[in-house]
Amino acid sequence: MVGSPFESLAPVHDVDEFRASPVGRCLITASFAMWCYAPDLQGAILWGTPDERTIAELFDAGRYIEHRAIAARRCTLTDCSGVERADLDAVSRFVAASRDRIAGWRRGLDRQALVVPPGQDGIMVTGALTMTGMQHALRVVHDVADAIAFLDHPGAATAHAAASALVTAHRGAPAMLARLRAHLARNLNLATIESSAAALGTSTRTLQRELQRLATSFSEQLRHVRIATAEQLLVHSDLKIESIATQVGLGTASRMSAVLQRDLHMTASELRAARRLDRYSR
Repeated sequence: MVGSPFESLAPVHDVDEFRASPVGRCLITASFAMWCYAPDLQGAILWGTPDERTIAELFDAGRYIEHRAIAARRCTLTDCSGVERADLDAVSRFVAASRDRIAGWRRGLDRQALVVPPGQDGIMVTGALTMTGMQHALRVVHDVADAIAFLDHPGAATAHAAASALVTAHRGAPAMLARLRAHLARNLNLATIESSAAALGTSTRTLQRELQRLATSFSEQLRHVRIATAEQLLVHSDLKIESIATQVGLGTASRMSAVLQRDLHMTASELRAARRLDRYSR
């Protein structure tokens, strides 16, 4: 393995600047970070709800692998654990677009570790990558430590920690909310402020204080995630409305419809019909 002289990564915000000199740098955008720690070690961190624009920007930035400094054999760590929701349309477009570029990605790629959130969104992210037809060694995990162990590169832990620190510094408070929402999405029926604070590595009091500073609350964030997940399932699944209400922690179909009516001005059945009509009429 080539290794790296860098103990950290230099942040850049311009795609052309990153592609011109990628080694030792981390490109930070509004929705993802892409880093190149060493000629043979690269990676990316995604968060929020990646959409079509995110996919286009990823493809554009990813052309850095054509740089002459990139090693002939390399490995990569893709961290999607901060993804709150996988948009089905964006995933489909990623698969379709990547098939035209797979030859360039595959060239020299020995192994890839993919960190995904548990549940349906993790399954969609995994499926998107595997459907591109990649043939290199791929390990899908829920824990970054497992990804680092699989890559077996001496700089993997340092590289991911450096990129994560840059992302946290760049995003600030929104990063904390994104982490909280990602945790809540995986625990819609069982999450408490105590368990959520522990999952985020902080105290209950600190989490409460930070949410108050951001003019929000734990219950408001839980409500936000429940509504977003319900909307996703209503549009992209054929589950019965009663089943969705139970799954997202809103109890019954009538209660979920009341919540959606208050926040989105549509009942569950109205939302399902309207959004599906909009989706298929594009």
